[in-house]
Amino acid sequence: MRNVDRGVNIDLSEEEIVTFLRSRNPSYTQPVDADYLTAKGLVDKGTRAVPTQFSNTGVTSYLLKKKNYDLFKLTNGSRKKIYLNKVSSVVIVIQSLIVRYHANIFVKATLDLSKTGLIVRAFNAFNPANDGDIEAYITANAAKNGIGETDFELIFRFELLKDGNPTINDIQDKQLHDLYNAEKYYLLLISEEWIDGIPTPPKDNVIVIPPGGDPIPKIDDLIKREKERLAGQGCSATKTFTKKIYTLPIPTMVEFMLKTECHWEQNDCWKVRVCLEKPYMRETFTTIFATMIYSVDQDGIINILEHCVTQSALAAAVIGIITENFPAALAAFKVLTLECIKEHALEEFECMVPDLFLVDEVKDWHPV
Repeated sequence: MRNVDRGVNIDLSEEEIVTFLRSRNPSYTQPVDADYLTAKGLVDKGTRAVPTQFSNTGVTSYLLKKKNYDLFKLTNGSRKKIYLNKVSSVVIVIQSLIVRYHANIFVKATLDLSKTGLIVRAFNAFNPANDGDIEAYITANAAKNGIGETDFELIFRFELLKDGNPTINDIQDKQLHDLYNAEKYYLLLISEEWIDGIPTPPKDNVIVIPPGGDPIPKIDDLIKREKERLAGQGCSATKTFTKKIYTLPIPTMVEFMLKTECHWEQNDCWKVRVCLEKPYMRETFTTIFATMIYSVDQDGIINILEHCVTQSALAAAVIGIITENFPAALAAFKVLTLECIKEHALEEFECMVPDLFLVDEVKDWHPV
């Protein structure tokens, strides 16, 4: 018997298979290398199912789809909508698959018809219950009739069949709708698109900490750099304060990662290498911190400063868009804070810098 690799490699991340999974097509059959057949002078003479312990086994595919929304702020009893920003979420499309295995018999185009017919009859007559290995069976029958091993070839392939409709893991999309609740906001679905990765959020003034981590040293370091910049502009005598404003009650981000995991399954005459992309997820919980750098001669209005910083950070215009468009939220916060101080203190001040930080506590990755 020839030393033929009887392995079948099923990699659900291959481009052709991904295209099939994203389509409405009910099945996909592994293609045969046409160039290889041409070089060998082989022609297809039939196919049949190969019953093995892996026949009709199931695997699961995971695909990612991005949903794009326009975000509106509702005012005047929900009668008026004010556009705020574009936001998005990612859902996992989960498809169960049935795997079937097939053997194709190919013979030399130059082989005479009688010998070709003998090989095809042996191929069709093979009984897995009594005849053992299909290739050994055909090779033995061919040898009895003077047919060489190079006159034919068996090629093994897999077929994927979608088992029912896909299911959707939309935990991130639900979190987005919870964050922008229907009483205050309106999310208008604009489009959906398949994606290969996860979009990353903006990182300006964003501090990432592990579970239970302390963000204050990192905030203090950033404040120190800003004070050094101000000192170069004549603001040398400054003080600061930092306030924890609000921890959002739900995850501001649910990230997904597709991790390829491969394993071999085999019996006496057949082996299958199965590579599956399995989804992992991790949640991020966000806390908003506000800071203020101010001159030492402004200690007398410290209560006004703290009030204005807190009020501006909690303003709906800031909280409503802070996790999706942080640069815009930061600009709005600074304007609101300085206007509030001017309104209450009845004057403008120099050497005053309000700032806003998002502290993202990122949980560990875990299987979905």
